[in-house]
Amino acid sequence: LPLVNDAMNRAQDETGEAKLFSANITADDHHEMCARADYVLETFGENAPRVAFLVDGYVGGPGMVTTARRNYSSQYLHYHRAGHG
Repeated sequence: LPLVNDAMNRAQDETGEAKLFSANITADDHHEMCARADYVLETFGENAPRVAFLVDGYVGGPGMVTTARRNYSSQYLHYHRAGHG
């Protein structure tokens, strides 16, 4: 993820436009999913507002999207229900 953040910074600098990155934080445990989300936000720093969280509904179930929304209400959220992230 640090390399992705570096690439995102370069792309934004070169184009003058904001970029969006989607990070798959899916886990079969709510605490693990939140730990992944926290790592993503910490890694992306100033770019964190432009990171979407992908949650795979097949793996995590509907409760995971609720957890993500409640704990990270300012993040974009992509609830993926097809079973592949």
